[in-house]
Amino acid sequence: MGVTVRAAPAGGVREAALGPSRGVRGGLLGWLAPVTTLAPHALRVLTTGDGSPTLARVDTGWTYRSDRGALCEAEHVFVHGADVLGQARIRVLELGFGVGTNFAALVRAARTAGVEQLEMHAVERARVPSSMLPAFDPVAHALAVSATEHGHAAQDGVSLTIHGGDFEDFVPPGLFDAVWLCLLYTSDAADERSS
Repeated sequence: MGVTVRAAPAGGVREAALGPSRGVRGGLLGWLAPVTTLAPHALRVLTTGDGSPTLARVDTGWTYRSDRGALCEAEHVFVHGADVLGQARIRVLELGFGVGTNFAALVRAARTAGVEQLEMHAVERARVPSSMLPAFDPVAHALAVSATEHGHAAQDGVSLTIHGGDFEDFVPPGLFDAVWLCLLYTSDAADERSS
């Protein structure tokens, strides 16, 4: 079973759902460039409304998480929205690892909830340099740095595998309890100024 991403009609929401395809289809992500690691000078650190950091692309101003609260967004939208914390073992697929905010939020919440095993797979074409990954949680940060540099890392019942490549060509290794689609977006503040 693969992952299918569907785009709703103009202005609608995007949803990631398990489906019969081999990978992500529908042309939604065809504009992405080949796998690369972004240069540090192409990114700038932005302190968000909840005091947590995210990164912004210098060329476009696009941010990896909401500039109103990166960590709060990850906890509310992704971790609690997935409703998986009551399970002893959790498997998550994230399409777009970015700076690892969702992973860090999930590691923290899983530890608090007593989750025994957490396995995350992420697909990323434009990796953030490991030196620029925010340190929200020491275990999550160490794993994110190692997986960014080497593809996989595991410690204390938590594993992270970052697959480089195109979403369309990715064949997920098994079933997942949650599938997260994470794309860059324009700054919330910039959106408000333009309206």
